[in-house]
Amino acid sequence: MHFFAVIPDLNLNFLAGMKGNRVFADCDAFHATWVATVINLDWPSKQSTAIADGGKRVIAQKSELLAILDRAQKLGINAVIFQVSPTADAFYQSSILPWSSYLTGVLGKDPGFDPLKFMIAEAHKRRIEVHAWFNPYRVSMDTSRETQEALKNSSPDSPPSVYKTHPKWIGVASKRYVLDPGIPAVRDWVGNIVGEVVQKYDVDGIQFDDYFYSETPDSQLDDRKTFARYGTRFNSKADWRRYNTYKLVQDVFGRVKKIRPTVRSASAPAGCGATGRTIRSVPIRLRALPITTAILPIPGAGSKTASSIISLRRFIGRLNARPRLMEPL
Repeated sequence: MHFFAVIPDLNLNFLAGMKGNRVFADCDAFHATWVATVINLDWPSKQSTAIADGGKRVIAQKSELLAILDRAQKLGINAVIFQVSPTADAFYQSSILPWSSYLTGVLGKDPGFDPLKFMIAEAHKRRIEVHAWFNPYRVSMDTSRETQEALKNSSPDSPPSVYKTHPKWIGVASKRYVLDPGIPAVRDWVGNIVGEVVQKYDVDGIQFDDYFYSETPDSQLDDRKTFARYGTRFNSKADWRRYNTYKLVQDVFGRVKKIRPTVRSASAPAGCGATGRTIRSVPIRLRALPITTAILPIPGAGSKTASSIISLRRFIGRLNARPRLMEPL
């Protein structure tokens, strides 16, 4: 567990006022930890992934997950933000995505158990909420030939990678394969993925990380062709990109509310909203969202200026000097 979010005094609609909430009826703060699965960062360990015997691997990975939850409980954590789809893959039984290679070393291979189902059952025993964390557009961590082959030749145990099924959706940013956010079908596809989880699993929340377009100024996605096709009614590419990001949040989180109203939705954009290189109209756009959404800027990426506490204060200041909960207008 690498990061903690302690957000005091948010005992409002987003955290405490919804029916069916397990934890916040007797707690006025959101004490959360992110459990990152990408590149085996927090779980599962690379050692457990390398175990050849399937039964022993399952035992090892379940034990590691229980250790994380036990530690979280001792620390007073009441929510786990569990990374369930870091690279267009799945840490749950999906009819859309392949099983993650971070579980077995092979993309698509059945790991022998359902990590999200196991996480939810064990976390709820400890009165800990589970928020499913998605990186909506990232497809890979690099563009090497080995990665290309893995994406094209995944195990038949589960559905093939989007890299293989929809190659025209794929672009490159930050030396990684990503989905092009400007393609409407991509946003629908992301919505189907999130909707599947909300329908099948008793998750308490949905979390989007900051992977929307480029993470830094030097990691731009080449979306000129997409803009020429879909962005003609906009004054600039920047306005079009803002619209695409807004539509993703609006459509996907709106779908979540229709499927199960008690599930809370949150997005953690890069914490550099006070700089000139980012989407400056974010607070205005958020006011128009027809859903209850929490926006939690994360001061951890980009330049030193962008990730500074000063920038974070400016961002929050633009939201009336406090963490903002967006209600329908």
